[in-house]
Amino acid sequence: MRNIIYSALLAAGLLAAACSQSDDRSVTEVVLDKTEVSVVRGSDIQLTAKVLPENALEKTITWSSDKKSVAVVDQTGLVKALAVGSANITAEAGGKKAVCSLTVTAVPVESIVISFSDDGTGEAVKAFELIRTKEAKLKATVTPEEALEEYSLVWSSSDEKLATVSQDGVVTAVTKEGVAEIIVTVGENTEKCSVTVKPRPVDFILCEEASKSLKVGETWQVPAAVSPADNDDTIIWASSDESVAVVGETGLVEAKAKGNAKITAKSTLWPQAHYGECDILVYEDESALDMKFATIPAGSFWMGSPDGKTEGL
Repeated sequence: MRNIIYSALLAAGLLAAACSQSDDRSVTEVVLDKTEVSVVRGSDIQLTAKVLPENALEKTITWSSDKKSVAVVDQTGLVKALAVGSANITAEAGGKKAVCSLTVTAVPVESIVISFSDDGTGEAVKAFELIRTKEAKLKATVTPEEALEEYSLVWSSSDEKLATVSQDGVVTAVTKEGVAEIIVTVGENTEKCSVTVKPRPVDFILCEEASKSLKVGETWQVPAAVSPADNDDTIIWASSDESVAVVGETGLVEAKAKGNAKITAKSTLWPQAHYGECDILVYEDESALDMKFATIPAGSFWMGSPDGKTEGL
């Protein structure tokens, strides 16, 4: 009899244990579809979580971000990347957790175009010329514009002895001749254009005396004003009649024979610039320059000429 009772109790205990095990549907694990992911700032990404076992009683998943300044997540698992950096996105259910390591990267630069700042078309500039001491302002257009929220435009020159560039994009030609690259950098992206520096010509040449009388054999330095004084130009002096007067490389005139000649000073770099002129009258006898008067009809006058003859004017 005792054996029968013992067997019955044992069977009941085993049955109760089996029933208890079959009713345990607690969460054993939370699984994410992504455990590491990288996204661009400003973009969204959907994460999916699965609760195990599938028949677990607790199915509600709670989502959270440990760095909300970098990324936030709603209760559907949709993550919004707000700023460059890192954050952990956690899915939790029934006391079990799964974590996705999220990295937010900067918006990539697609293109950089260098153009002149006063060019409304934005046409790309690959090369240009600049006269020494002159300036040109460039601008850089970055696509997409959002890339500039992480990066700044950085301008540089491959040869600052030849040409410099400010952080506003103003290029200044320093040395009179050569080629330099102007570079703009945005993050790890660069764009370049070349500047060829040309010598500085004169803007104008002014002979400060419009005319001069010289005796045969005399010399005279033409007083000439050149602007700008800081130029890389060479002035070419010439005489319209070298049998009357010749002029040297520095503007020194030598009277050769009686007559008239025109002395000119011109720019080598910019011949069409305003040039200087001076009329030279060469005489043999100083007395020939004296004014001579004669009896003349009323209402007219006479003026002495260099050769002593009189002419009616």
